[in-house]
Order: sequence, then structure tokens, then C-alpha cells
Amino acid sequence: MKLLNEADVSDPVGELFEIQRQWMIEHKSSGCMFLLARGEYATISADINAVVNDHKNQFETEIERRVEIAIGRPDANLAMQIWLLFEGATALASLRGTLALETAKDAATNLIRGRLGNTP
Repeated sequence: MKLLNEADVSDPVGELFEIQRQWMIEHKSSGCMFLLARGEYATISADINAVVNDHKNQFETEIERRVEIAIGRPDANLAMQIWLLFEGATALASLRGTLALETAKDAATNLIRGRLGNTP
């Protein structure tokens, strides 16, 4: 995952969904390879569980950073909502393709606007 500097983009949260959408298009992939690996090997490999947990913890931190950049303050609840949208859209992409990510990005944008008081 590309780390973000505050000056990089005007939509730090939306960029997460766009990066994932592009990755899925380029790699003809759907779903989260980390969670898929964990699902297959959780009972036989503590190492895979550790890698998945580490990745997800780092990703949670990155979402929290991007939310703080987007709204100008930390908001753990908003970050969790966006993380749920992202993970859910990534999982649903196996059925709906990139439309799932595009729709989740729109929902995340609305959540951010709501926190800023700029409802659509």
C-alpha cells in the first residue's frame, strides 16, 4: 500500500478505494489475498496468521492517518466505518467487480462530507 503524505492528494480516503480498484483491474483479482490465505491456512500456519494480522493492523493505521488528513482530526469511529466499507467492497468484488469498490468509495466520501458538515 502506498503511504500518503498530506500534500499528495485532495481525497486521501477515496484514493484507497481507487488504488484497490486499479490493482484489481491490473491483476484480474478479486477479494483480499491476505484473508483468503488466512481462511485456507489459519489452522496450520501461525506464520500466515501473524502476517495477515500485521498487514491488517498496518492498514488500519493507514486508514486512521488518511481520515485525520481528510477531516483535520483523528476519528477512530469514522476510520472503522471506512475500513468496513473497504474490506466489504474488496470481498464483494468477487461477485460485483470494481463496482463494489466504486460504490464503497462513494459511501466513504459521504461519511467524510458528513463529518465536515458538507452533506451532498
